[in-house]
Amino acid sequence: MFPLATHESPVRWNTMLHDLLHSLGLAPTPAVEASLNTLTSYAESPLGLYSDASSGVRDAKAYTALLLALHNATASWPAALRDALTPSVVHVGKNVVPVCGPAMEIFVVLYNAAVSNCNAGCEAMARARVEQACSPPRRISGSSSPTTTPSASSKAAYKSFTAAAELALCAEQALAGESDKLLSASDRHLVRQNFDFRALHEYAQLCAALAKYVYSTTSGAVSKKHDTLGKLAHEVSVLRVPTSLSSDSMQMLPTLLLAAYHRHRAEHYNRAAKVPDMSLVLGHIAYAWRLVDEVQQHCIEKMKSSSSSKNKQQRNGWQLLGRLSATLIGGGGGGAETGGKWGRNNNDEDDQPEPFAKLTEFLQESDLIKIFPLVEVLISDIAKLHEKYQHENSVIYFTRPASEEDVIADTPEAAEALSGYTTPSEIVSLAVKINADLNTFGELPTAEMLREVQQEQGKTREMREEAQRRLDQVQQLVKKIKSVLRMPPEVKLKLQKLEKQLHHKGDFTFDALAVYMDETHDKVKQVMENHEDVSSDLYRAKCEYIGEYVAPFKITAELQERERLWRTKADAARDGAAKFLLHRRDLALCDALLLPLPVELRESLPQAESAAAQAKEVLASNTSTRSEITSILSLLKKVQDACTAAMDETPPHWEHVEQALQDLETVIVDARELTRDVESETKRMEREKSRIVVTPLRRLHDVQFETNGQTGNVRGRRGTSAKATSTATVSQKTTEKVTRRGRKRSPSLGEVKKLLKLEESEKDESEEENKGITVPRKTRGASRAKKTATIPEITSTKELPVAYVAPILRRRIMERLESSDSSESSRENSVEKGRRQRKPCR
Repeated sequence: MFPLATHESPVRWNTMLHDLLHSLGLAPTPAVEASLNTLTSYAESPLGLYSDASSGVRDAKAYTALLLALHNATASWPAALRDALTPSVVHVGKNVVPVCGPAMEIFVVLYNAAVSNCNAGCEAMARARVEQACSPPRRISGSSSPTTTPSASSKAAYKSFTAAAELALCAEQALAGESDKLLSASDRHLVRQNFDFRALHEYAQLCAALAKYVYSTTSGAVSKKHDTLGKLAHEVSVLRVPTSLSSDSMQMLPTLLLAAYHRHRAEHYNRAAKVPDMSLVLGHIAYAWRLVDEVQQHCIEKMKSSSSSKNKQQRNGWQLLGRLSATLIGGGGGGAETGGKWGRNNNDEDDQPEPFAKLTEFLQESDLIKIFPLVEVLISDIAKLHEKYQHENSVIYFTRPASEEDVIADTPEAAEALSGYTTPSEIVSLAVKINADLNTFGELPTAEMLREVQQEQGKTREMREEAQRRLDQVQQLVKKIKSVLRMPPEVKLKLQKLEKQLHHKGDFTFDALAVYMDETHDKVKQVMENHEDVSSDLYRAKCEYIGEYVAPFKITAELQERERLWRTKADAARDGAAKFLLHRRDLALCDALLLPLPVELRESLPQAESAAAQAKEVLASNTSTRSEITSILSLLKKVQDACTAAMDETPPHWEHVEQALQDLETVIVDARELTRDVESETKRMEREKSRIVVTPLRRLHDVQFETNGQTGNVRGRRGTSAKATSTATVSQKTTEKVTRRGRKRSPSLGEVKKLLKLEESEKDESEEENKGITVPRKTRGASRAKKTATIPEITSTKELPVAYVAPILRRRIMERLESSDSSESSRENSVEKGRRQRKPCR
């Protein structure tokens, strides 16, 4: 019916209070320690402790009394300390309810104790039902045979329900009258929303009255007193069923108990005198019959409405199943069914059906039968007594039943009936009800003492925080100083790269670096000078080959510019490295780079580390006094100022070192690239120069320049043959051809040979002509000019300049000509021999 409130984790009050006092530097007294242990033992006990018949209520009240005393001792404490005494949340069904402290835990304990006793009472009523089912069939009371002994189960159920009602009433009254002293407004709302003490009290009170009625019906002394039983049934019928109980069967309980009252009144009137008043007997039993019949009709309507939707969904399936069954069984099955039906009717025609069978079937699995196990017997007795009294009246008395108004009027007065819970005029305090000793935790520290301790702790905490902040700053300074005094990984990587570039073995010192830079400088200079020499030779050869001056080489100018820039960068890099390395020339670079750092920075490091270690030790201890924290705070401040000043005076060292190493590496790499490029261009120029062959041009002996004043015509020499002219032309063309192709390749041996032969023949002819008289030859151009102008007399002649060929080059050419002549003669002989061999084949 009502769910239990279970904590998410066990509540350990002693641990929570111990930790709270320990954080303040305090400790509980032995008396407080004992009370806390008792409180914790109750909190860790199972919920079945409260449902014990002999000690359940006492234990619940003792637990709540300790909680109330703890709340009374800690209510005036600061809010931060009260929050430390907050137990874990509780789960009530699907709801999660936070518990603010001991005061709210009181209502949780009372709720769990009441629900546990209700559950124990329901279990006892279930046992009573089992006992009633195992006993032979009988009526509730008034049978001819003697009744059984009183049911112990119903008596135990009565005690459990009574205890539950008492605890629920206690919590409800405390929540109504003292909740403003115990809980805040939000906590009161949570308690009322999740713990329905009103419904729990009504339910426990209803079940207790019902258990009393069930117990009385089985009691030998009361079972025959139908007047008393009727009053008990009427008392239960007028009690209000909690609205939170949504079970339909529980809502039928008042009507069924009212029917039980009228049933007992009918039997009371039947036994009151020797001649009973059958009018009242019949009226009461008929009214009881009608009440039970109304309940049955209500149940039938409920069952129909709840199953109508389900029947609609299953109707088609059942019809299909019926058709399939008829198809499989056939006509024989139908006849057998009909015969069976007739047979059953013939056998049961003397038996009358149960008038309230539907109601009995409905109540079999309902919640009502768990708390009212005799409901089936009650319904059966009403049916039997109604039939009996009707039969007796029809045989003996022949009276009319009393009217309904007379039957209703024959009920106890409303003032005598319990109409539910009403708040008493005088509400007893919770402490009185649970017998709480509010001084149990009186030895706990007072609120004033705790506030003073908190103030002292607040000041100490501020000093601790300041010391911790100073310690963090000093530790950061220590890290920075170590990073300055230790070579960074970036610089170490640059140094390793530089060492790899130099391919140095052993300790890499500044002297070794200087020697390598000098060697690099000399090598670049030597390679560049060699290139300039080769470039000059190639330039001279080209000028001689072409016969005129050519433009200077651009690549040489570019390489010279690169060399100049490299020298500038190299000088700057060496100067930058000398700032950090020159004063320790004999040390390794990795050691020499650490020496320029200030001495003050080196001395401040151990002082800072020592102060940081002392501060850590003091702050790690919870027992450190304010004087110790003050002294360590001043020490940290002094060390921090010294380290900060040393760091401010230290220039950025490693950034410059890293840049200097990077510049050195760049200069070395650039030197290698420059050397490689210069050597490559030098080799290319040497190959180009080796392909250039300079040949001398023939002298133009057959051309004379005649001058007369400012003007003159050129005439050919007399006696110059056409062959000489053509030879000169061929020689000139050959020379021009060789000149044009000289930039790409050297002339072939055949061309040079022809050129030399033509030159020798021309030389012979010119010598022969010079022996004779030189007669100017008239040409067509001269004759044409003669017609138009007077030809001046030739007074002088001038020869054109001829290209000069070096003797060594001429000797090499002649050697190649001789070798080519021998190879051509051997080739001609082989060709002639081949022709002779092929002639017979033709």
